[in-house]
Amino acid sequence: MDFQKLIETVLIYRKSEMFKLKKSLEDYSFEKFNIEIKEIGKPKELTLGDKKVEIFEKGMYEIIKGNPDKIKLKKIWATGKVLDANSSGRFFRDFLSNRKGKDGLGVLYKVYGIGDDMYDYGYFTGPQKESATKRKYFQGVPVDKLSQNENTISKPIVNY
Repeated sequence: MDFQKLIETVLIYRKSEMFKLKKSLEDYSFEKFNIEIKEIGKPKELTLGDKKVEIFEKGMYEIIKGNPDKIKLKKIWATGKVLDANSSGRFFRDFLSNRKGKDGLGVLYKVYGIGDDMYDYGYFTGPQKESATKRKYFQGVPVDKLSQNENTISKPIVNY
């Protein structure tokens, strides 16, 4: 996003195609990447869509919160915009969100072939209790943020 969402119309004229807006940069924070998932038991395997999925029942995995590290995972609530904004959210919405009756409560899904991080899989939790509507998605640091050159993010131009 280049501009704050409050700005409706901005006209910018340039003399050259080479012109780039000067935006503030800040270091990409790895602070929220503090989750490890320990797989304990042998999962049930199946294919949903075109993805291999492993289903760990309650007690067959452990979610461990520790110190931040580039090789750890970040917890993201799989709700709202996340379900439409990226392919992993859409996969969850289309294939995993309604499996409570088949897989039960407290399961962990390991889905191969999703995400843009260093891992070739992503994790999703199933509902932990009968009335639960929200689920969690665990993802690693995006690949482009792992390289030294891409360790910053640009901030939107603020509204004055």
